[in-house]
Amino acid sequence: QSGLHILCMTSDVSSVSDPQCEGRRRFGQAKQLTVDSVLANMHYFRVHTATEQRALLNSLEKFLNSHQHVRLVVIDSIAFHFRQDFPDMSQRTRILNESSLLLMRLADKFSLAIVSINQVTTKVSTDGPSMLVPALGESFAHACTTRVILHWQQDHTKQRYAHLYKSPRLPQSTAPFRVEKNGIRGLAGSSYTIHLGGCLIGQKRP
Repeated sequence: QSGLHILCMTSDVSSVSDPQCEGRRRFGQAKQLTVDSVLANMHYFRVHTATEQRALLNSLEKFLNSHQHVRLVVIDSIAFHFRQDFPDMSQRTRILNESSLLLMRLADKFSLAIVSINQVTTKVSTDGPSMLVPALGESFAHACTTRVILHWQQDHTKQRYAHLYKSPRLPQSTAPFRVEKNGIRGLAGSSYTIHLGGCLIGQKRP
């Protein structure tokens, strides 16, 4: 089949277990797309352990060779099993480095966009406020070419924000957005001020 193909890997037990339901919710109302056309181009794998996740990543090159139309790989989340199954932190760091190098090589070889979902954890400070940090550590976070932090305001509005934290060609910026039945939409003319990682960020969207 022609067109954009998407490979989805999910390892978070709290995620949606039925990709068809998720596809209907997110893409059913999108313009020029139908549920059937989107789902026909999605390849879905669910992993339950860190061993399964490593095995799938190691077999990814063979899969891509036989599925030349795949242009987007989504791993949700790459952090889940690594937060639980590795009491040996040095082993975890080594495997994470191997995984990031593998994904970068495959992205370059097959002209892929790879989206890996990290998680956050609380870094407790004794001499200042605690803050949210990447669950897999800064070394893995820096391996990503572009980093986008999705979060919402901790008040009654529950406003969603996307913060561009790292980009090879764009400055840091933050934009509010909302999720609707027609997809993700920005908020024109909104003013906002948020705290992120101990830094105060205030902007006005034109």
